[in-house]
Amino acid sequence: MTGVMMPRPIQGDGMGRSDYTSPRELLNLVGRLFQTGIDCDPCWNERALLRPPLKYDGADAWGDGLAMSWMDPHKMGESTHVYMNPPFARGEISKWMEKAVR
Repeated sequence: MTGVMMPRPIQGDGMGRSDYTSPRELLNLVGRLFQTGIDCDPCWNERALLRPPLKYDGADAWGDGLAMSWMDPHKMGESTHVYMNPPFARGEISKWMEKAVR
């Protein structure tokens, strides 16, 4: 692989959305890296190609990926693999990166 793969804009609404889908090629590479799978996507949306067991779509308080834990409760003591493609709106990325570091 050469160069940088950029997310593809969501087709459609023309409303200046800030969420983008991750390219399948990138997800294939992530899948090879984390062979046990991805456990959580805190920035999930219905167009996402990734379908982890724990995903937050921001639709309500239970879907708020910034407020909820990214740790999979079923993996007691094991590592949780998180994949995140944060919203690209001004001021959003830094909030998600701060949470990822914690």
